[in-house]
Parts: sequence; structure tokens; C-alpha cells
Amino acid sequence: MTIADSQTGDAVVKATAAQTSTVIDIIARAFDDDPAVNWFVRQDHRRAAAVRQFFQMMADTLYVRHDENYLMSDGTGATMWLPPGISTQVGLLETLQQLPAVLRTVRWRGLRRLLQVQAVVDGNHPHEPHYYLFAIGTLPELRGQGIGSKLMQPMLERMDREGLPAYLENSKEQNLPFYERHGFEVTQQIQFPNGGPPLWLMWRKPR
Repeated sequence: MTIADSQTGDAVVKATAAQTSTVIDIIARAFDDDPAVNWFVRQDHRRAAAVRQFFQMMADTLYVRHDENYLMSDGTGATMWLPPGISTQVGLLETLQQLPAVLRTVRWRGLRRLLQVQAVVDGNHPHEPHYYLFAIGTLPELRGQGIGSKLMQPMLERMDREGLPAYLENSKEQNLPFYERHGFEVTQQIQFPNGGPPLWLMWRKPR
């Protein structure tokens, strides 16, 4: 899918497998200050690398194979989606295969927190067919310039044509207005235990 912007020439393009690294680079930079991600990744001199490693693991496990990752053609933003009918749960074998990388990313202290996050995500994930927005991000220095809306629009138009809803988990309160402008509504707010950050579950009905 390629959707061009008539004024700037920018386009939203489906990321190829070879462009996965670019998608991960953008998403990792966008989520560098994310409260939920930083709650479980290691908080030492390798923190930034750990944030990137987390999204790399998610891409390798789920998102590359289902081919719904998108880029701005100028490399300013990216999204990672799952199509309807795909579970976010990872099988036992894949979990065991990823364990060494997980421990490098979160250390033992963060493993319990990561499992808590995963339990919340899996336990509250809707069963109704929908598109799932796992991550959307723009380069931090370009926030507020409408790139996120450009990234979002083609997929929202596709869902409306297909008559399907969308779902996401939002971990930043300041991002709520952005998602609400695009038709998402908060269905539940969750507070992680022991001083953990909040999480807003959001749903968008087709228009």
C-alpha cells in the first residue's frame, strides 16, 4: 500500500522485511521515554539498546510474518499492526527460544514486570475481529507535525471500508487526545501494581 500526500509528496508505504530494521529504529526512538516500556526494560547504560531489542523481539516473533508494518517514505514515522484474527499470545516454544534475549533486555528484575504487562495485554485483548495497533511512532524531534495522523489515516480508511474496528493500548496520558481525534475511545484504564504506570485500553468503531 502506498498513499501519497498531495502537498508534500510523503507517502505511507508497506515496509518490506528488509526495512524492518528501519521500522524498529523509528519505533524504538519514539518509545524511548515510554513509561510502560521503561517500567520493565533494564535501566542502566544499555537501556536505549534494550528498548530497541524489545521491539526487535516483537517484530521477529509476530509482526514481520503478518506483514502489516508501515513507514513514511521519508523515514520520519512507522507503525506496527496485526490484522484481524491474529493472537498476540506467543507459544511456549517461541517464548523459550526468546528467553536469553528477553533476559538481556529486561534483566531478572524486569522479567516479572514484563510478565505482568503481557498478562494484562493478553487478558484484556478483545475477541471480536479487529485490527490491532501495537505501536505507532515518529522521530522525537518531529513530534507535533502531523506525521502520526498521516501514518494512521490509510489504515483507518481501510478499516472503515471493511467495516472492522481497531484496538490499541496507550501508555501515555498525553497521547489520549491524538487517538481520540482518530475515533478511539477509552474502554478501560489499568494501573500496574507496585507503583507501575497506567495503561489505557482504546477501541475504535468503524465509520
